[in-house]
Amino acid sequence: MKKKFGFMLSLFAVMAALFLMACSGSDGDDSSVDDGKTSEELVTEANDAISDGDYDSAVEKFEKAYERNPSDENKIYYALAEIATISTDKDIADIMRNKLGAANYPATLNALFSKDWLKEYPLYGTRWAIKVEKSETGDCIRVSGTPVDGDVDSYTAYARYVLRDGEWDWSRSSIRLSDVQLDDNGDYLIWESNYYPDISGTSYEEEAMNVVEGYLYEYSWSDGTVTKSDDGYYVRLTGTETDSDSYSSNTLYCPFKYSNGDWTDSGVRLIDFSPSNDGDYLVSKYEFVNQYARNLAVAAYRYDADWYEKTVLEEVVSLPGLIVPDWAKNGNSLYDDTLFGTAQTYDTWWWLLYANAVANHESGFNDTVDTLLSVIHKKSESVKAVVDSIGSGTALLDSQFIERLNLTEILGEDSFEVGKVEMNVLVSALESIDALLNFMASYDLSGNFKYAEISSAPTDEELVDIINNCVTAKTLAVRDESKMAMSKSLFADAFGRLAESYESIRNSEKYPQVVKDTLDEYSLYYDGAKKAKSAIENGSVLYIPESEDAASFPSSADGALFGIDFGKIFTPGYFTKLIERSGDMEKVRLYYIRCEHEYGANDDAESEPVEIDDISTFLDTTASDAGDTELSEVWYDVGILANRKILVDALPGADSSDVDEWRFISLFRVR
Repeated sequence: MKKKFGFMLSLFAVMAALFLMACSGSDGDDSSVDDGKTSEELVTEANDAISDGDYDSAVEKFEKAYERNPSDENKIYYALAEIATISTDKDIADIMRNKLGAANYPATLNALFSKDWLKEYPLYGTRWAIKVEKSETGDCIRVSGTPVDGDVDSYTAYARYVLRDGEWDWSRSSIRLSDVQLDDNGDYLIWESNYYPDISGTSYEEEAMNVVEGYLYEYSWSDGTVTKSDDGYYVRLTGTETDSDSYSSNTLYCPFKYSNGDWTDSGVRLIDFSPSNDGDYLVSKYEFVNQYARNLAVAAYRYDADWYEKTVLEEVVSLPGLIVPDWAKNGNSLYDDTLFGTAQTYDTWWWLLYANAVANHESGFNDTVDTLLSVIHKKSESVKAVVDSIGSGTALLDSQFIERLNLTEILGEDSFEVGKVEMNVLVSALESIDALLNFMASYDLSGNFKYAEISSAPTDEELVDIINNCVTAKTLAVRDESKMAMSKSLFADAFGRLAESYESIRNSEKYPQVVKDTLDEYSLYYDGAKKAKSAIENGSVLYIPESEDAASFPSSADGALFGIDFGKIFTPGYFTKLIERSGDMEKVRLYYIRCEHEYGANDDAESEPVEIDDISTFLDTTASDAGDTELSEVWYDVGILANRKILVDALPGADSSDVDEWRFISLFRVR
């Protein structure tokens, strides 16, 4: 519903803009329609009204000019006026206000283009960040600087840093960094366990050497004798060895000593000497010094780090203000969670669109689709008849007015003429919407959407009940076969008009070569439009090319990505059993796929869909399996299946991996 509404709203705005673009922009005073004026005078006054921002008066004058003199120019203006008024049709306005919750949706073009009825919503989202706190025992150290090879992933970078006498400097080896850009100062954290700097020649090394002066020994490899020495190469340690199985026989891990006398666990290379020496160990003086100096160097730089989601407000967008339905008020946590304090955000807008759609379509969307279809079909047929009657005449798109509408980036800065060819492209777009609505109207879109009115995030069991109760035995049943026949006819005509417009431009001397050269870049789609029209009319298969760089659409399965069988798609009720349901056709069969992301991998691993026989058993499984591990993250997607056979038959030639991707529709996720 979210995408459909946004698409329709954009369509209405574009249609209105196209009408306005066609109007010239000379100065003048507005006047009411006078039956005694000529069509030329009315067009002039309409242009003046546009300059003054009086779009409603301009539409009225263009319509009257067409009635007086249906010249080609006036036909173009009239057709554009018809399209523009779709956006303010009383039935469309009623849907916007009472079905989708845009209570202030305007009744006139003047109000629509004033934007006074729009409301500003700040974009709202969450970003990963790190909370960093100073700590004497923390396992991170903090550095500042520019990351190197920062494209490893969005939260990890590599850089070369070393701490030398209190100053961070470059070192030769790369160190893994955690990006804390959103915390402050663009700094980074290095996990202390990954920090092994070369600190030779620093004050830290000098101090460490002073610490071990009284602990130096020599070791005889011939008899294992350990001798105290002022210039020995080893430090003698006493402690319990750890992780000995992971290293070679002469390399162990055990505690070593701080200058304060405390032992701390840290990996150092040890030499195992005979039990006659009481099981003690020797560590290389230089490795001990490096370990000691390393701890000494970072002692003042230790931090604790905690990953969290940070809320940020960004730029403001203007959207229709939506009301809050009664069921979504009074502490509804789903609504409250979209707010920033008490202010509505961009996320709030989408949630309210859902809330209004549910509240005003408790029994389904049949009535709304029928109303939209009634308006669009009537306008489409009217505009189509006018455009079909246009001869070789044109209407000028004024450059000044294009600039006023801020459309220069799309249309350029120069004035240009619009004729039947260009109008047919517009008719094709309008006719495609008409065809799509007819297709939807052929199916029963009823359901029990009252169950979708929820005040807090449902448990997974509740969500399953909501899905099952919203879908009924009538959902997607055949409602009107004649609408499917109409949809087929309209789609074929729309594709035909696109192909005809392409051919007309290619064969016309009116267009400069640069336009034709640009059009050649879309020759593949011209070929597709021709073949789509033929396939729709004949009930045959349209084969889709494997690449956008193909010269044409394939005529057979050879070299095709897959095919679209229009004979099946336009069969009334073909998609009735698209969603796999239980025998009574009322309960939806739910499935899950297990997903696992191995850290560092480019792709996620996914299982085949598995039917959920018992939701409680399934949730017990996910409770013990889903979540983060040391090496990966595991989650479960729960959804429905689009019937495999229906898709395979309608899309011949699609391989199994593509079919699997299309057929599983994820509804919610369990982590």
